[in-house]
Amino acid sequence: MKNMVDRIRRGHLDVRIEGKMHGELDSLKNGINAMAVSLSEYHVEMQHSIDQATSDLRETLEQLEIQNVELDIAKKRAQEAARVKSEFLANMSHELRTPLNGVIGFTRQMLKTQLTNSQTDYLQTIEKSANNLLNIINDILDFSKLEAGKLALENIPFEFQDSLDEVVALQATSAHEKGLELTLKIDSKIPSGLVGDPLRIQQILTNLVGNSIKFTERGNIDISVELKSTKEDRVELQFMVRDTGIGISERQQAQLFQAFSQADASISRRYGGTGLGLVITQKLVGQMGGDISLTSRLHQGSTFWFTVKLSSTDIPMLDPIDPAVINNKRLLLVEPNMQAASVLQQTLTNEGVMVTYRSTLPERIESFDYIIVCLPTNEEVPLTVIEDWIARCKQSTSNIIIGTASTQLALSDYLMQTHDVQCLTKPLSRKKLLQSLVEKQPALIAPVVEVAYTEKRALNVMAVDDNPANLKLITALLSERVETVVSCTSGQAAVEKAQEQHFDMVFMDIQMPQMDGVTACKLVKETQQNGATPVVAVTAHAMTGERDRLLSEGMDDYLTKPIDETMLLQVINKWVPVRPSEPESCLDFVAPSDVAQQSETPQPIVIEAPTSQVIDWNAALKQAANKEDLAIDMLQMLVDFIPEVAELSENILDNGFDDVEQVIHLIHKLHGSCSYCGVPRLKTICATIEKALRAGDTLEDIEPELFELQDEMDKVLESSKLYLKGDNSEDKG
Repeated sequence: MKNMVDRIRRGHLDVRIEGKMHGELDSLKNGINAMAVSLSEYHVEMQHSIDQATSDLRETLEQLEIQNVELDIAKKRAQEAARVKSEFLANMSHELRTPLNGVIGFTRQMLKTQLTNSQTDYLQTIEKSANNLLNIINDILDFSKLEAGKLALENIPFEFQDSLDEVVALQATSAHEKGLELTLKIDSKIPSGLVGDPLRIQQILTNLVGNSIKFTERGNIDISVELKSTKEDRVELQFMVRDTGIGISERQQAQLFQAFSQADASISRRYGGTGLGLVITQKLVGQMGGDISLTSRLHQGSTFWFTVKLSSTDIPMLDPIDPAVINNKRLLLVEPNMQAASVLQQTLTNEGVMVTYRSTLPERIESFDYIIVCLPTNEEVPLTVIEDWIARCKQSTSNIIIGTASTQLALSDYLMQTHDVQCLTKPLSRKKLLQSLVEKQPALIAPVVEVAYTEKRALNVMAVDDNPANLKLITALLSERVETVVSCTSGQAAVEKAQEQHFDMVFMDIQMPQMDGVTACKLVKETQQNGATPVVAVTAHAMTGERDRLLSEGMDDYLTKPIDETMLLQVINKWVPVRPSEPESCLDFVAPSDVAQQSETPQPIVIEAPTSQVIDWNAALKQAANKEDLAIDMLQMLVDFIPEVAELSENILDNGFDDVEQVIHLIHKLHGSCSYCGVPRLKTICATIEKALRAGDTLEDIEPELFELQDEMDKVLESSKLYLKGDNSEDKG
């Protein structure tokens, strides 16, 4: 029994105790044998379970392997489908936009010729329809880029209020044609200068405002922007677009942010579009770190709101207006629309103007410094009534401003020529309104001695830039402040000059071919004569990260393009302080805008022209530090350079071209020249082409933009003839 139990313990479960035994031994024998049988049966059952589990696991692994193969095949199919879709969209972009640009371009050319009224009307309808189709195509392409994650946002400094005013000005005509009142209210706590992508912010706002106008038949479209939060150099802004339109039901609201969906998708629906606008808007807002939503009730209007996060900038945004001259002036505001009146009153009050508001012109008018009379947009006021209002206002003041709808340009021209009043298009933007008020007041600043402005310091300074226009501007500005300026057109030339002589300061462009500014800076500082010379980066990038990068790589300071004369002088005095032997007047500086006010001959107030202008001469003067001769020289340099770019683009379109780097170099050079010549549309087209090529697009992909580039260059060449004849700036305005 002992031996049998030991064998069972070692796993021999088939052994049994044989033989006949008596009494308790027989019972023990039977028990041991029964235990062996039970163990054997348990072992067999356990082995069967293990075999079954192994079989199930093997079958599961085989199924997973099959699924992995199927997933891999599906993934490859999806990638191929995405590639085919991208190629299809790229081809459609080329195939559709190229003929459309031809249609639009030749329509515009035809509109310049002698036409009957009917022909003009037909051509304008063709142009409008073609532009609408182009907008739909651009929506689809934007959506595709966003889906693929290839739509990159810019980070550039911009003037916040000016960007929004531009959107409102462009949308005003559509609103006024329907008799709607359009208003813009901006929180005074929002910094004037921000860093972000102004074009995409404008795109978002244009889409929302355009939708509100489309679905509103009467009432108001009110835009407001508030400062939601501030954290270090980041600000969060909340935009709201309220309308008094048809509203959106709860069921329709759920579909709004779905691609190719519309609140009214029926065949007989009244309003067109791709159904992509709000989807693109939502994705753009998301990329800017914000959210978008709406509140709406059917037949009671809608409110769309969205937030974006932007960086504030320490770069000063120059404002040529001195509101101190209108401080404590008394003004009568007549505006029948309560919301528009509220926005105007707040704007004027923030500038120190004492405003008296009336919804209608009072019978008896007290004495005021200014009177603003805004005409309603939802009804046409007879001319005789307007002339009667003007006559009554003139009994109180000669400073009268009439606010007219953007659809009443002929009325504005008539009133200004006949009654000696100022007319501004509604909604009245802050800048244009203040310029109109300031224009009627004498400057408060007393004239200063001219020598304080022209005093030069005994410094030897080097300016480096591969763009002739940029180099000419910074050289001209430095020549007024220092005795010697050495100009270099490349980083290599700058290094050679630094090996030959000592410089008190070096102003270095960053993006140059062959040798960039950072490399040139390091080599300059390795020379014996200029090891301790401060090198200032001159860059178009204003982000804090870019500044920190440049400083960490050896630059001592930075200036942003376009160069501001005030900042230039501050940087010079910071790094090369005025020595005791130098006159104290070297520290004095009068801003160009103040110089214009101090001169004996009154200068016209610089009014920023709309971006639809081919040449914005006021902007050109501002970028040339209000020096007309310099502005003319810069424009002449651009005109001289355009034929070279035109020849290249012609070569690309006719014969094809392989050297993408050469195209990028020339377009970048043209883009830089545009920055100082007041040609906003040409500058925008150059920026678009350069950005597309740097993102990897082929020359075939940008053919539509090249057609636009050629068309715009021709317009610049034609328009520049007026400015290069030596006409005075007043005629040019």
